[in-house]
Amino acid sequence: MSSGSEKFRFQEIMEEFMREREWEDALVIDEEKKEVALNTGVSIGEYDGGRLIIEADEELEWFSVFFYLPFSCKQTKRTEMCLLLNDINLRGNNFGCFQLLDDNRIRWVLRSDFEGSSPTSKSVHQMVGVGWNRTKIFIEVISSVALTKQTAVLALEEFDAEEEEKKDSEGPSEL
Repeated sequence: MSSGSEKFRFQEIMEEFMREREWEDALVIDEEKKEVALNTGVSIGEYDGGRLIIEADEELEWFSVFFYLPFSCKQTKRTEMCLLLNDINLRGNNFGCFQLLDDNRIRWVLRSDFEGSSPTSKSVHQMVGVGWNRTKIFIEVISSVALTKQTAVLALEEFDAEEEEKKDSEGPSEL
């Protein structure tokens, strides 16, 4: 790797992923650990200051995708936030989950093991897409619990009512 010409397989996949999106962020490459990472800013809905981190481990053959929300949970709201995130994580998606970290940051994470397979930039795109969609769907309800006096139960009731209203306004779906 020290020659500068040989690249890690996962590095090439990450570079292709970035080229396809016309992103100009720099990858962080740790040749000793055989890891590649992208750390870039994202706006999620009306919130600026979020982070998208994609890490690839060449030896373990893992990709990890993290969306860090652009706000932290108040210390006094940790219990409510855990209740909320547990409920959200059980809703309609078995890929990835939201986590409340010890320092009160909130993130969504998905790790995929590609051992013995041939991941592509599309694989990374699909992982990022799941996180992006989940984060976009739930950022408002998460922020209402993290930053205000709103409880998890009431925030979810309001969220569910809004979702039901959206479905009603769209009318019946065609088969």
